[in-house]
Amino acid sequence: MGRRMAIEVIDDKYAEVLRHVPGPERVRQLDDLYLFARQMTKARIQERHPDWPDELVEREVSRAIADAPD
Repeated sequence: MGRRMAIEVIDDKYAEVLRHVPGPERVRQLDDLYLFARQMTKARIQERHPDWPDELVEREVSRAIADAPD
């Protein structure tokens, strides 16, 4: 099964704000969002599987983020 690509559409006002954010700041914000997504995913997995070792949890976090539905 191939991966599907999602195209996100954002509000014109938000797009205008983003146009004025310097590139490095946009990258930092994206990194912050990615780390937040990993933390939230990890917390959800640990809640569902409290007996799993951290290595298995981290592997599942990576898989869950990579296979996230559109």
